[in-house]
Amino acid sequence: MVRASPVRRRTVVVTRPLPEAGGWADHLRAAAYPVLTLPLINIQGLGGAPLQAHLTAVQAWPTFSSVMFVSANAVRFFFAAASATDSAHWLARWRAGAGPRCWATGPGTVKALRAAGVPEQAIDAPLAAGLAFDSEHLWAVVQAQIKPASAGAPEPTVLIVRGRSGSADDGDGRDWLGKQCVARGAQVTYLAVYQRSMPVWDSAFESVWKQATSDPTAVWLVSSTQALSNAQALVGADSNLLANQTLLVTHARIQERAKALGCKHVALCAPVMDSILMTLRALDQNFSGL
Repeated sequence: MVRASPVRRRTVVVTRPLPEAGGWADHLRAAAYPVLTLPLINIQGLGGAPLQAHLTAVQAWPTFSSVMFVSANAVRFFFAAASATDSAHWLARWRAGAGPRCWATGPGTVKALRAAGVPEQAIDAPLAAGLAFDSEHLWAVVQAQIKPASAGAPEPTVLIVRGRSGSADDGDGRDWLGKQCVARGAQVTYLAVYQRSMPVWDSAFESVWKQATSDPTAVWLVSSTQALSNAQALVGADSNLLANQTLLVTHARIQERAKALGCKHVALCAPVMDSILMTLRALDQNFSGL
């Protein structure tokens, strides 16, 4: 009797920023995958004028029709500036059926909103069963909420809470969704509540980086184009170091960016653990046959 060879599981390099990287790593380890946690984006809070704008927006929160959060970190940093009194006031409004609506593109952001105390009935997001989590699919869910002002009806107002990568005070990301809201007559305000930057190159990061880049069989799990760009910057002139790695990306736009950078082995999945694991297992089958 010939026994089938056991499936060899490839090491997964989780590149999400903290704290999300830790959660994904835990799920992967529970599925018996070796994991390296290598956050390729550093996340930190803002001070100065952006922080003051943040605090002002917290006080103005009830005046918005809808608030769109671009990520779980956007939720965490925004609500961190709210007092217990603020939170109690907002919860009372939601229980009374008042706004604002809270928009999210993906399940991680929805989970963060629930953890912040936002009731389910106040959250709008693409259907989890659809496995498509981006601005376009969110817009299909929420566009009917944006109705042009009419006699006696207020102008719809939307706050987009996000991070920034450069120095622009209002941040970057989700501009397409904001433009759709403006086209339907809404007033849109952008608010940056955290800074995205290159990872801090300390001894711990360097150690994991060397392990990840020296393992030609590793699978790099990449969930943003910025993480990919940061990795490209870190490899510098040795572009083949990244191009020859196997990438598992969570959106077609990341896949396009990876191919533009010369990456040769790119697989696509949805940004949910079931889809990630299913795709990893398919990659394992190919790996085991080598």
